[in-house]
Amino acid sequence: MPLLANIWSGPALPPPVGPPRLTDVPCQLTLGERVPFVIEAGVSVVIYMLFPKGTDLRGVPQAGLDLVECPAGSGRYYHLIGFDDVAKGFANEYRQAWLEQVAPWPVPTP
Repeated sequence: MPLLANIWSGPALPPPVGPPRLTDVPCQLTLGERVPFVIEAGVSVVIYMLFPKGTDLRGVPQAGLDLVECPAGSGRYYHLIGFDDVAKGFANEYRQAWLEQVAPWPVPTP
C-alpha cells in the first residue's frame, strides 16, 4: 500500500486538535473500481480507502467516527462512513473503508 494516513477518533473536525490516534498507517486511495456505496443525499464525494487487515478503524457513531488524513501531512481530510473486511480468511485479506471528503482542503490540492 503506497500511501500513509493519520487517523483521529471522536468528534474531530478538520483541522483536528491534538495528535492523531494512529500515524503513518499504510493505505491506498481508490475510486470507481468497486460496487458503489449508497448513502444519503448531500454527501459530497465518497472514496474507498484500503488498509491492511486488522487496521484499527472506528466507525460506530456512538464511539465517534474516525477522521483520516491521507496522504499523512497533506491536509486532505476524510470522515469514515463505514468499513468491512474483504477476502476475510484468505491470504490477500484487507480492510476497505468508505470515506467522505471533508472541506476545507489546501489550495492547491496536494
